[in-house]
Amino acid sequence: MFQPGNDPDCKQVPTDFTMKTAAPIGKRPVLVNAGDTWGLTSTGWRKCDQILGCEPPTDHCAEAWVAQVEFSAEAEHPYRWAGNGWMSFASAKGGGCGEILAAEPAFPTHLCQNLTPPS
Repeated sequence: MFQPGNDPDCKQVPTDFTMKTAAPIGKRPVLVNAGDTWGLTSTGWRKCDQILGCEPPTDHCAEAWVAQVEFSAEAEHPYRWAGNGWMSFASAKGGGCGEILAAEPAFPTHLCQNLTPPS
């Protein structure tokens, strides 16, 4: 996708384009603009995850996904699945469930009721 500058009159528009290579790409990922990596899937090309690459596990509870949460997790930050990765949605600066339930009333209280304030 071509991404124009921040000018409100410049709209983002998906487009197809021809790309010529010296040899077949096969299933190798393609790096665009030294930042975005794209991989070939059964439904076509799609943008790869920055951390998990072009073939992330389909099970969002797989070790590779959980490891990303554990890497940056702190006990007072609950996480939920956000479509393409785990995301912190609240904090418990005061301990307990108050701040978490204010952000997500359906959060199970047994998971936060004994949280102590961070030290």
